[in-house]
Amino acid sequence: MNRLNQLVYVRFAPGDLICEERQMPVYLKEIRSEKFRITADLRNIDEQAARESWDGNARALRQYQMQTVAMLDVLQLFRQQAAQSLHGFYGEVSHVLLDILIALEQHFPEYLAKDIYMPQAYSRHVTAQLEPRVRAVEKCLLDKKADRELVRLIFKPLREPDTQLTFGMAMYYRRLISDLQLQQAPRHMDIDERIHHILYAYNFNSPELFRYSTRMLRQKVSQLRTLQEKKALLIWYGKELKNMPANEYALHSGKGSIRSQLEEWMNEEKLFLHTLFTTWES
Repeated sequence: MNRLNQLVYVRFAPGDLICEERQMPVYLKEIRSEKFRITADLRNIDEQAARESWDGNARALRQYQMQTVAMLDVLQLFRQQAAQSLHGFYGEVSHVLLDILIALEQHFPEYLAKDIYMPQAYSRHVTAQLEPRVRAVEKCLLDKKADRELVRLIFKPLREPDTQLTFGMAMYYRRLISDLQLQQAPRHMDIDERIHHILYAYNFNSPELFRYSTRMLRQKVSQLRTLQEKKALLIWYGKELKNMPANEYALHSGKGSIRSQLEEWMNEEKLFLHTLFTTWES
């Protein structure tokens, strides 16, 4: 990896590179040779996995990941500053480095740092790769009469303009899409309840899901007449939330639990309803 770093940071700055345009084919050949050497190193790590401790290997894999991401970010910056004649070269070098990230994600996803943002080029590659699966899941859910707004908000983070994923978010969506296809939730639930069940298990801690869920709960509560009925419904939903299974995933790591947020909202709503009814009766 040292030679790759030296080439990218020392030789590929636009001002230096344009003075050595004749060297670009040589540089490309060297970049590709380094990629093959790194690929061989990754293959050796893969073969050692069953025999050795993963601590050292995981550190090496994350080092490859972080250095490759940093080089891709620098190449993008160089390309923005460079003359048009250099854009093709930067594109070819970036393509070689993207191959390294693809290999890391395909073979070692569990051992990569999850909170690092993907380079924009790789983020676009991953979202394009996921899009056919997303469309298939959307069609499946809508054919089963799922609420269109609920389905839309699930995949909105993938479709934001200039979206940039973390490695963890990409892994999260691959798993979530698989579970939404299988719909492993209690069969007595209707389709929207099944979707919520999966989203809460996956800690889909999106502000939009929080707003959607509280709006749906308010609508259900508003249809009941007495304070006791309203509070009983909220208590029942709170109990259901607590008893739902959970896994270790989260859409946004470090941003809390969607279930905890909803439980807190329901407690506040019960207090609000009690105050409202008490004031009205007096």
